[in-house]
Amino acid sequence: MKHNRIKFIVLAILVMFMAGCCIQLRDQNIAVQVDNRILVDNMIESTVALVTDVKPGDEFTKRPFCSGVWISKNEILTAGHCVEDELPDGITALDLGITMTPIGKKINYVTHSDVSIKGKAMVISVKHAVVIAFDHGLDLAVLSTIDEVGYHPFGIISSSSNVVGDRVHVVGHTLGFWWTYSSGFIASERELIGPQDQIELLYQISAPVSFGNSGGGAWDINGRLIGIASFISVKGPSMSFFVHKNVIREFLETNGIVTGK
Repeated sequence: MKHNRIKFIVLAILVMFMAGCCIQLRDQNIAVQVDNRILVDNMIESTVALVTDVKPGDEFTKRPFCSGVWISKNEILTAGHCVEDELPDGITALDLGITMTPIGKKINYVTHSDVSIKGKAMVISVKHAVVIAFDHGLDLAVLSTIDEVGYHPFGIISSSSNVVGDRVHVVGHTLGFWWTYSSGFIASERELIGPQDQIELLYQISAPVSFGNSGGGAWDINGRLIGIASFISVKGPSMSFFVHKNVIREFLETNGIVTGK
């Protein structure tokens, strides 16, 4: 009888211990989910949509053609080909390997808070910016806002060691669908020959991206910016290439652009 009582007490202690562990693990999982939700929300709020002119009544059919990332209160980082003028037949200067500087060009953009649904209508408030920095070979550009903008989070360039196998988050406007989130992994760091025969340092990322993602960001697990979407390969699935954070940092320094202000 005494042995049975001891067994019962030991079993009760084990059950209480396991229950405590389960509660702790559940609370940890909830905390991780909350942290991830906050990170993703910040990435979405840090991402803008580049759009053509939106006329009243045209909101539902108008789709973003590119993305961009806030890097300061008034400056947006995007892909260079997103701000280049198109030549006949929809060909850009990047396609032909020639340089046509778009410095001073006016670009329309929309922030996440500029889009709302009222009844059955989508209401879009379009803002304006101009191109202040551009590099055709690196496929990078920076826009400076013309209109007054409210508070928004902005991308901080990662100072961590981001290596192959690391998980990344991607936010953009895939196929023109506003603020689409996806995730993947760093598949490789690659050096490719650019359109001006220069060596380009890129991240190859397994997250699926498409038209509309160009100029959008790739972010590490800490919510730091590691790349800007540049192009994809149609020869294989989920082969997306992003301008490397080191290239971005050097481009901004060369053009005297200070992030985070």
